[in-house]
Amino acid sequence: MENLLDLYEFYIQTQPSSGKVKSATTMLIHVCKALDVNAPEEVTVDLFEEIPRAIGEFYQSSPGKALHDKSVLAEMIGHYGPRDGWEKPFEYLLNDPDENLRQFTLSALQFYGESHSESIIPYIERYKNSENQLIKDVTANLVGKLLCSEHSEPLKIKLKEWSENGDREFIDNVGRFLENQLSRNENVSNTDIGEWFRVMFEDNTK
Repeated sequence: MENLLDLYEFYIQTQPSSGKVKSATTMLIHVCKALDVNAPEEVTVDLFEEIPRAIGEFYQSSPGKALHDKSVLAEMIGHYGPRDGWEKPFEYLLNDPDENLRQFTLSALQFYGESHSESIIPYIERYKNSENQLIKDVTANLVGKLLCSEHSEPLKIKLKEWSENGDREFIDNVGRFLENQLSRNENVSNTDIGEWFRVMFEDNTK
């Protein structure tokens, strides 16, 4: 991952909708203008952390457009994962003044987390006991969705650990979102997860 174009090309390979592809393409153009470079290939690793700030300054008089481009960037990083130089811009987005963008950025980790759940556990641990109930719900919802993926074993181990440490509120919240996910039967690769969760946590409270 050497430049912004690499991230864009990776994102395109994940087959987003045509509308999202258009938004990502437009965002690249805006970033190049904001950073005063000629092409996304020139937005190299040393400039990655400047991208969110540059977007904000580029759209200083149109904050709504800035939020849109930042959300596109958050989704692209969420697909690739906050690694290889994308950690700092992702942190910037997680700490943006706009609460909706912060929530969206965290939830954007779902795509990467479905195959690399161990890599996003630090983010979950950071926000699972947040004083902000909305971000706690986003975190629990993210865990519920990731439990339905085939690579959920690291998360299952962590859930046991959190339960043993008395983090019952978060476990119950995860269970609520997991139940919703299973009832919709969307993106459920791990079909036994509902029974596992019930036996591991719900039955043990009786």
